[in-house]
Amino acid sequence: MQVNQRSDGTFGVGILTDVTAALAASRAAYQPRCEALALDLGLNTLFATDQGDLIGRQWRSKLEYYDRRIMNLAQYLQKRGLKPNRHAR
Repeated sequence: MQVNQRSDGTFGVGILTDVTAALAASRAAYQPRCEALALDLGLNTLFATDQGDLIGRQWRSKLEYYDRRIMNLAQYLQKRGLKPNRHAR
Protein backbone atom coordinates (compact mmCIF):
# COMPACT_ATOMS: atom_id res chain seq x y z
CA MET A 1 0.00 0.00 0.00
CA GLN A 2 1.21 3.52 -0.79
CA VAL A 3 0.03 6.86 0.64
CA ASN A 4 0.73 10.04 -1.35
CA GLN A 5 0.02 13.68 -0.61
CA ARG A 6 -1.40 15.54 -3.60
CA SER A 7 -0.53 19.13 -4.50
CA ASP A 8 -3.88 20.34 -3.12
CA GLY A 9 -3.04 18.89 0.32
CA THR A 10 -5.31 15.85 0.18
CA PHE A 11 -4.03 12.32 0.54
CA GLY A 12 -4.47 9.41 -1.82
CA VAL A 13 -4.10 5.72 -1.04
CA GLY A 14 -3.18 3.13 -3.62
CA ILE A 15 -2.24 -0.51 -3.80
CA LEU A 16 0.97 -1.35 -5.63
CA THR A 17 0.89 -4.18 -8.10
CA ASP A 18 3.54 -5.89 -10.17
CA VAL A 19 4.96 -3.22 -12.48
CA THR A 20 7.73 -5.31 -14.02
CA ALA A 21 6.20 -5.26 -17.51
CA ALA A 22 5.54 -1.51 -17.40
CA LEU A 23 9.10 -0.80 -16.26
CA ALA A 24 10.55 -3.05 -18.95
CA ALA A 25 8.53 -1.23 -21.62
CA SER A 26 9.63 2.12 -20.24
CA ARG A 27 13.30 1.08 -20.33
CA ALA A 28 12.97 -0.24 -23.88
CA ALA A 29 11.42 3.05 -25.05
CA TYR A 30 14.08 5.20 -23.40
CA GLN A 31 16.10 7.31 -25.83
CA PRO A 32 19.02 9.24 -24.28
CA ARG A 33 19.42 12.88 -25.34
CA CYS A 34 23.14 12.50 -25.93
CA GLU A 35 25.63 9.69 -26.25
CA ALA A 36 28.00 10.96 -23.54
CA LEU A 37 27.81 13.55 -20.79
CA ALA A 38 30.76 15.39 -19.24
CA LEU A 39 30.50 16.54 -15.62
CA ASP A 40 32.61 19.10 -13.81
CA LEU A 41 32.73 18.93 -10.02
CA GLY A 42 32.69 22.33 -8.32
CA LEU A 43 32.55 23.99 -4.92
CA ASN A 44 29.56 26.33 -5.26
CA THR A 45 27.71 24.33 -7.90
CA LEU A 46 28.09 20.60 -7.30
CA PHE A 47 28.02 19.59 -10.98
CA ALA A 48 28.16 21.49 -14.27
CA THR A 49 27.52 19.62 -17.49
CA ASP A 50 29.09 20.23 -20.87
CA GLN A 51 25.63 21.35 -22.03
CA GLY A 52 25.47 24.19 -19.50
CA ASP A 53 23.24 22.57 -16.87
CA LEU A 54 24.06 23.49 -13.26
CA ILE A 55 23.11 20.80 -10.76
CA GLY A 56 23.27 21.31 -7.01
CA ARG A 57 23.47 25.08 -6.85
CA GLN A 58 24.40 26.46 -3.42
CA TRP A 59 25.10 22.96 -2.06
CA ARG A 60 28.14 24.28 -0.21
CA SER A 61 26.11 26.80 1.79
CA LYS A 62 23.64 24.07 2.74
CA LEU A 63 26.50 21.80 3.75
CA GLU A 64 28.04 24.58 5.87
CA TYR A 65 24.65 25.20 7.52
CA TYR A 66 24.31 21.56 8.60
CA ASP A 67 27.97 21.46 9.64
CA ARG A 68 27.39 24.43 11.98
CA ARG A 69 24.30 22.77 13.47
CA ILE A 70 26.13 19.50 14.09
CA MET A 71 29.17 21.29 15.51
CA ASN A 72 27.02 23.35 17.91
CA LEU A 73 25.20 20.22 19.06
CA ALA A 74 28.50 18.39 19.60
CA GLN A 75 29.84 21.32 21.66
CA TYR A 76 26.65 21.39 23.73
CA LEU A 77 26.89 17.67 24.45
CA GLN A 78 30.60 17.81 25.24
CA LYS A 79 30.12 20.63 27.77
CA ARG A 80 27.54 18.51 29.56
CA GLY A 81 29.64 15.34 29.46
CA LEU A 82 27.19 13.48 27.22
CA LYS A 83 28.10 11.02 24.49
CA PRO A 84 26.85 11.99 20.99
CA ASN A 85 25.77 8.43 20.18
CA ARG A 86 23.54 8.36 23.28
CA HIS A 87 21.69 11.56 22.49
CA ALA A 88 18.41 11.54 20.54
CA ARG A 89 19.35 14.41 18.21
